[in-house]
Amino acid sequence: MWWEYVVIGIGILILIFLLLGEIIYLTMLKARTQDLSPGTKQDYSRLAESIELGKKWANEEGFEEIYITSFDGLKLYGRYFTCHTPSTKTAILSHGYKVSGTSMLAVAQGFAEFGFNVLVIDHRGHGKSKGKYIGMGYPERLDLIDWIKYIDKRIGKDSKVLLDGVSMGASTVMNAAGEELPSSVKLIITDCGYSSLKTLFKYLCHHDFHMPFYPLWWSLNFVYYVHAHYWASENNPKEALKRAKVPFVFIHGEADTFVPSFMVNEVYDNCASEKVKYTVPNANHAMASVIDPQGVHDIVMKAVAKYF
Repeated sequence: MWWEYVVIGIGILILIFLLLGEIIYLTMLKARTQDLSPGTKQDYSRLAESIELGKKWANEEGFEEIYITSFDGLKLYGRYFTCHTPSTKTAILSHGYKVSGTSMLAVAQGFAEFGFNVLVIDHRGHGKSKGKYIGMGYPERLDLIDWIKYIDKRIGKDSKVLLDGVSMGASTVMNAAGEELPSSVKLIITDCGYSSLKTLFKYLCHHDFHMPFYPLWWSLNFVYYVHAHYWASENNPKEALKRAKVPFVFIHGEADTFVPSFMVNEVYDNCASEKVKYTVPNANHAMASVIDPQGVHDIVMKAVAKYF
């Protein structure tokens, strides 16, 4: 009967849909960490060298290993660097996709030299933190708020917190800004964060994967809900920024080929709080501070002087 072929056809389509979802999970969302090392990626050799210098500084400086438990029961890891001069200021650093807190240690050194305590976290599913999947900055926003509360409890009523995120870590801090943040948070800095997961995935489908956005987006939404218990479409930093109350510094490389630079305009335009935007010509993804260290330093220090 003809309807039998229709049922078989629908069944095959469902199987393909489920298979696409599982492939996306295994390639994009399954927890893994691949930190850069010198010479491993041509475009990022300078960044990798900076990371190695950060690791050397951290080992010489020494740090306290911190663990907290997430809202859904995961053990999360962080490195805490105590300022040599007693300080109530703390910078919490939020790393990018499939790397770990070690990628932020050079940044940690900079904030330590500016008189901050520094907490370098490993997001869920990265580094030493537990988790089977990468949340792409959405569940991590709640983890970040728990880290802020940990710092506030440790420092006391005079605690002042700065959040600094790169790539996925930038989208994490933007998503967090849409929540009710503790009043201790005085400034948020982002570098090359995506404006929404949907917009990013659409860009990657067209420019990197060379595959149709649909049905891949439906598959991504489905697999996110199965594994992470939320829809991928909920991961929307530019919408969260409409509720932002904390001042922002938005940084982005104009030659970014992974998170295209038009996204910094989207998040900047949507941000409801005080804001500054700084873009760096010829800087690829997460390379702004490597290509233009003085410019990035100056814009960040100007904001720190204003809000701290």
